[in-house]
Amino acid sequence: DQEACLSCRVPGGESVSVFESADFDDGTGNDCDLNGWTLIPDTGTFCSPSIQDCNVQAESQNCCATVDAANQSICDVDSFPGNPMLRTDRATNCGGGVEEWRLTKTFDATGTTDMAICFNYADIGTNTKDGVVVYVADTLNTTPVEVYCDVRGPVRDVDGVFYWVCGVIPAAFDNSPDMSVLVVMHSEGNGHVIFIDDLELYGWVDGCAPDVRTAFLDTFDDGADNCDTSKWTVTGDAPLCPAEWDCSGDSFALQAENTAWTIETTVDAVTLDGFVTLCFDVGSNNTTADDVVLVEFNAGGSWETAWTLNGKLSRNKECNQVCVNLSALNSAANNNAVLGIRFALTSIGGGDEIVLDDVSVTGFHYCSAGTVDVTLSSPPVDQGGGVYQVTATNNGGTPVTVDVQCVWDPDPAVAGSDSITFQ
Repeated sequence: DQEACLSCRVPGGESVSVFESADFDDGTGNDCDLNGWTLIPDTGTFCSPSIQDCNVQAESQNCCATVDAANQSICDVDSFPGNPMLRTDRATNCGGGVEEWRLTKTFDATGTTDMAICFNYADIGTNTKDGVVVYVADTLNTTPVEVYCDVRGPVRDVDGVFYWVCGVIPAAFDNSPDMSVLVVMHSEGNGHVIFIDDLELYGWVDGCAPDVRTAFLDTFDDGADNCDTSKWTVTGDAPLCPAEWDCSGDSFALQAENTAWTIETTVDAVTLDGFVTLCFDVGSNNTTADDVVLVEFNAGGSWETAWTLNGKLSRNKECNQVCVNLSALNSAANNNAVLGIRFALTSIGGGDEIVLDDVSVTGFHYCSAGTVDVTLSSPPVDQGGGVYQVTATNNGGTPVTVDVQCVWDPDPAVAGSDSITFQ
């Protein structure tokens, strides 16, 4: 019996609860779904006339409360084909002329502490009057508390590129049985567009202190004022180091100018149980559409794109931090002892400068919490065609995310993992 050769487990304990994960996709790739969120109604003046510089004015205008995918009101299915998401644009909100819409949802965060809300966010043509604001409130904290606000888009002068951003929820909301989240999306002018996608709300199971670990960090500085690329295999042209300008003040960054090079390394992320995150600083000067940054990772089997951008990466000679949740792209990044990381920079033409610095891989290390009891059925059930079924049961009833790992006992290299969220 082949199923006797397959064993599955939930490693390392379970201590992070992901109690919201909304991609706003109806599952077909052709329409939006609010995933249980509710639009603030348009039957009253519940929206703000201005959020300039994060100064949110008192509500005095009507909101847009129509998804209307057919007419692209706040549902966008065209800008990123196959990936429906929500968008605010004064030109299209409810047929045009409406500046703002608001989403709200209430969560039971009992048994959860140290919470945060994260999402992917991009813009086109915005200024200091356009932005996204996130508030939380509950019955004990009735005045909404701002946990995130940003205007002008995640990176100035860079349009249509998503960045992963997070807001920390104050400790006053730990264990809240009725925490409401309010997302404000404001577009002051026609063609001032903000996109939001992949919204996630998570916290640590009460009794487990947050444990964020760093599996890899490289500033390209050997500590003795010398440039250091010894952690990487370099192919192609030689990176210019130190760079002619830098991201973090230490000047030991890698630069591509009229060159093309690749750096690759392997990271031991075996202690990172989830939320494996690759971060790096990147900036540009006088770049054009032919200049490219491609960031890839290999969680076992093949290289996958983590992030890519061509053309303008930032305002000239400015750097921005980019972070990518690799676990969300492929859960095999979790507990991976040979996680591949690769950067490929291509600069076409003299004066086209791209700078890379401060590369890190971090993640959550889970602890065992007494309130969490997740068991797996054994042995797996053969469904035919190489498919095997394993049932995970959350006996404790606590909202939690677990990582299920399975291995083929005759050949441990044949393995796979996936995350399951109990809400």
